[in-house]
This record gives sequence, structure tokens and C-alpha cells, in this order.
Amino acid sequence: GANNRAGNRLFLALITHFRPIYVNPTDKEKKSTGIPRAIVEAVRNANPPGRFLKKHPTRDVWHEIGDRKAWEKTSQTLRDF
Repeated sequence: GANNRAGNRLFLALITHFRPIYVNPTDKEKKSTGIPRAIVEAVRNANPPGRFLKKHPTRDVWHEIGDRKAWEKTSQTLRDF
């Protein structure tokens, strides 16, 4: 499944590591941008690099969602994990 892919395993490991800091920040700016951006950057810079993908609603193709959406997805995952 999707959680067995290297990029997803790395993403979930980073979420697990940073979540306690994210949910109890000492600095609001760190919570709102720093941690999600650092996670996205780590996934994208991994070897092999990870991507943040979304499946097209009607075709069997995937596309990269870009940094802003990746940060939003990461923030949501940090809140919900």
C-alpha cells in the first residue's frame, strides 16, 4: 500500500518526530510555517526524492501538488496524527 513507499515512510517518521513540538510550540511562527516546511523540504531532498501527489479525479494519473499544498497537507497531518 501507499504507506509502504519510502517517501511515505519518511513523511510519517518526520510527522511522528515533530508532532510534539508542533502541537506545543513555544513560538507560533515555528508552528505555522517552520515545521511543515522543514518536513516537505526533507521529503523532497531525500534520496530518492519524495513527491507530494494528488490523483486526477477522472483519469488514472497523478500530479505534483506544489509547495503550498504540500505545506497545507503536512500541517493537516501534524494536527490530525
